Amino acid sequence: MISAPLPHDESERLQALLSYEVLDTDAEKEFDDLVQLASQICEAEISLVSLIDSERQWFKAKVGLDADETHRDLAFCAHAILQDDVFEVENALEDERFHDNPLVADEDGLQIRFYAGMPLKNPNGLKLGTLCVIDNTPKKLTEAQKFALKTLGNQVVTQLELRLKFKDLQEQMRKVQEAQNQLIEKEKLATLGQLTANIAHEINTPLGAIRSSADSSIVAMDELLPRLSSFLYGLSKEDSAVFNRLIEYSVASKVSLSSRETRNAKYALIEDLEERDIDNAETIANLIVELGLHSSPEIYLPLLEIKDPSYTFKVAFQLASIAKSSKMIRLATDKASKIIFALKNFSRQDQLGEKQSVNIKRSIEDTLILYENQLRNRIDLHLNMEAIPIFMGYPDELVQVWTNLIHNAMQAIKKKGQITISVKQTGKTDNKKALVSVEDTGTGIPKNVQGKIFDAFFTTKKEGEGSGLGLDITKKIVEKHNGKIWFETKENEGTTFFVELPL
Repeated sequence: MISAPLPHDESERLQALLSYEVLDTDAEKEFDDLVQLASQICEAEISLVSLIDSERQWFKAKVGLDADETHRDLAFCAHAILQDDVFEVENALEDERFHDNPLVADEDGLQIRFYAGMPLKNPNGLKLGTLCVIDNTPKKLTEAQKFALKTLGNQVVTQLELRLKFKDLQEQMRKVQEAQNQLIEKEKLATLGQLTANIAHEINTPLGAIRSSADSSIVAMDELLPRLSSFLYGLSKEDSAVFNRLIEYSVASKVSLSSRETRNAKYALIEDLEERDIDNAETIANLIVELGLHSSPEIYLPLLEIKDPSYTFKVAFQLASIAKSSKMIRLATDKASKIIFALKNFSRQDQLGEKQSVNIKRSIEDTLILYENQLRNRIDLHLNMEAIPIFMGYPDELVQVWTNLIHNAMQAIKKKGQITISVKQTGKTDNKKALVSVEDTGTGIPKNVQGKIFDAFFTTKKEGEGSGLGLDITKKIVEKHNGKIWFETKENEGTTFFVELPL
């Protein structure tokens, strides 16, 4: 028996695996469904989501096996994570690495003969384990089965990422709520309190997309399970290649039709298919349009020659739906990650007292994430932001500056209006500065109070809407950066605040 060598990035790989906090957790339906589907498609008795720990392989999901883990030295999956693609052993008895492995050779053991594992590679390229299928008879996967195993392996990684983001999101919301309860009298938390409804909406949007896409995937998998393995097995090598190309083309397609265009495309397809004497022409036409292939006959015409083409296109539609749902989940997860990042920046309280790198453009963009819903509903936002060189400052405190200025601009606009945020570099080579302006089309600042705007506890807002500390804190943070802040205003026309920071 030849044990697998350690990957060159073993330390980073283990650190990544531990970061998901998934080892030794209870079974979860999302992963159980995936191993069940892998076992069905690949016609294998055993299927596992196997995570490779330092000295063991642990099974997050399993079908056809009672054990929860085995030693890493015995693991076929330890070899699989050294590969970039599906790792397949057609007959373990004939493979010098495994022929005397107890999992192969022991008469009272699993007596593994066939193994195929798809490495589970996280977004940073680190391999956490595999989605694998195992059987006690020698065999070889078809190209269609390999494609399915790869797709399902990507789904496993997506579920791991989704699980991590949910946990991170919940933790950040818990911290925000805790901070709000403890520091309600402080300006930063007062602003955050006014943002709560908006933040909830921004979080619910990607979560809704995730839930909807996950539900669609489960429905599609439930419908596919009974006949999918026999269908894929029945495809010839040539038909498998055409079928895979059709799915890949559909997933990559960005065709978007209006209702009228959809109807016209379906009618034209039905007429064409009926002229070709194709049964179930209407059903097939609907599926082709849904797949986004109506203008690509070179992709779908070869599949019309297959026995029962209507079922073929139905399976293609369901597999494409699963892949598109996975893509949608990834996009929604990215959106949730951005919200988490913005919340972290806003609610962070572990000030080190030391200067760090500041990217003004990114800092403002992250702050705006928290206001997306409110801005979208009633305010036209314009951004004119140049790329400003990175400089040393206090990034967490500058987030509070942008938050105060944007929040004040929004409150100055009573119904609908416009906010323009500009960032540009000024000054000469030896005296470069970053100039940030936040302009609104609000009510303006009354002349009789303009001299008090930066005074502590002075506010023009109604009682309970502000502490009067926002602009005082903002001015102190800007001065801490050796910068300056000023404004220009006209009553009933609007106000522009300027922040100048040395680079």
